[in-house]
Amino acid sequence: MGPLPVVHLSMFLLRCFSGLILIYYQGWAQVRLGWNHVWKNDPWPLVLHFADFPTPVAIFFSVMIAVFFFLSPLLLALGFLTRLNALSIFIGILVAVYNDLGDKLSATELTSQTILLFLLINVFFILNGGGMLATDRLFDTRRGRSRMAGSLYS
Repeated sequence: MGPLPVVHLSMFLLRCFSGLILIYYQGWAQVRLGWNHVWKNDPWPLVLHFADFPTPVAIFFSVMIAVFFFLSPLLLALGFLTRLNALSIFIGILVAVYNDLGDKLSATELTSQTILLFLLINVFFILNGGGMLATDRLFDTRRGRSRMAGSLYS
C-alpha cells in the first residue's frame, strides 16, 4: 500500500520549493549578472573570483557555474534524475563553501544555517528519491516496473 499520500505531496512541495529557491537566489542571480557582464560590461563577481585564470577560462568557469546552479535545481524541482541532481547540488554547495564562493553566488549572502538546510534537504533526496510525484516515477512505470531502489518513498 505504501506511505500516505500526504508524504508524497510534502516531498513534492519540498522538492519544488527548494529547487525554485536555489534557482532564484543562485542560478537566476548569476544569469542576470552574466547577462549584464556581456551586454553592459558590468563587473561579475564570479569572474573576478577567477581572476588568476586567463580571461576566457574565468568566463567559462563562471558560465558553467551559472548554468549548473540554474539547471540542476530546475531538474530537481521537476523530479527528473532526482538523486543525481540532489547529489550534484550537494557537491556544488560544498565546493562553493570550500572555495569561499558564498558571497559571489547568491543575490544575498548565504548564512551557515541556509547552507546547512540546503545540504540536509539534498541528503534527504539523495537517500529517498523524488517520491511518487516525481518525473522519475513516470519513466519507471513506462518500463513496466515499479522501482523501490532501497528507499522508503520512491
